[in-house]
Amino acid sequence: MATLDQQNLTERLLIIRGLGVRRITSPSFYYDSNTKLDLRMLNLIATCLTTGRSEGVAAAFDKNNGIRLILAKAGPILPTDLSATTEFLTALTEVEHWIYLLPFLVRHTKDNMDNRVRRLHESIVEVFDDLLSAAAGYSLDRSLEREFPYSDSFRRKYPDGQPPSLLAMLQDLIHSCRNKSLPFDLSAAAFLELYIVADTFRRSRFMRGFIDRQPLDPLDFHSTKKKKIARLQRRLVEICQYDGLELLMKRVRQVGSIPFQWVGDEFARSGVVEISPTALCAVERQTGLRLKAEDLDDFFVSTGHIPRPSILSKSRANAAVENKIAYQLADSPLGFFGDRD
Repeated sequence: MATLDQQNLTERLLIIRGLGVRRITSPSFYYDSNTKLDLRMLNLIATCLTTGRSEGVAAAFDKNNGIRLILAKAGPILPTDLSATTEFLTALTEVEHWIYLLPFLVRHTKDNMDNRVRRLHESIVEVFDDLLSAAAGYSLDRSLEREFPYSDSFRRKYPDGQPPSLLAMLQDLIHSCRNKSLPFDLSAAAFLELYIVADTFRRSRFMRGFIDRQPLDPLDFHSTKKKKIARLQRRLVEICQYDGLELLMKRVRQVGSIPFQWVGDEFARSGVVEISPTALCAVERQTGLRLKAEDLDDFFVSTGHIPRPSILSKSRANAAVENKIAYQLADSPLGFFGDRD
């Protein structure tokens, strides 16, 4: 029979999953900039240690006695996980720039990076013609720096770093984003080329017009197209996430070496977990709120997610990542569950 702690943990995780929340944080997440920074760092660490073979990595900082990195994943912990973690954390203190970590990432997380490149290509192809059409009618700013901030690396391909015209550069970016994300044999050099394109494109005033809802008439697409553009922007951010390693390197050097621990099956629990029969009972039990059935809809809808009727039913707990790391960090001030893709 599962323990009461296991019942509470499983129930809370199901509620969180039903809300569409992918992070578990302390309340200070909403106020503490250091906590937000920790979450970014943990997400990046989890990403850099996730191979992409359906074994998503979870990462958390245990700050009860100094600082310690706790890691877990779905599946057995292998010697390669230990060696890769050691290599990664050591490299963070030794390399001069984040791009020198790309060989490690390509070697250890190739499947994960391939998936990101593939999703970007699918997304850019989906809106390629629409982007070119919008670019043709787009009112470009006269300032190269305002239109394409931080674009020096991309503009090295042009004589003296000056494109033939701003429109030509915008069209070049759209084509390059599609062409550079075509299926290829992933290498550090090839990924860096794609990163330069993706970073320049996502920062462009043209793309920001979609996200910031600036009054740019040529970008006033129908809502379905805007959603596709928003998805493209997310795919661009996925490619560019790795440049956050520069900040992670600084943080690691500030605190010195960080000990780590992979949480194994000894912390897993297995058994039948009896949880509340309805979503209403579960939310009341876990929040302490006395709610009516209609209040439950408001509770879920306020987060932008529709409740799933089957979310809370009897469930068999397994050696899932969530349970492993939550048991180890039951009293920890902060935890984060990394992406699985």
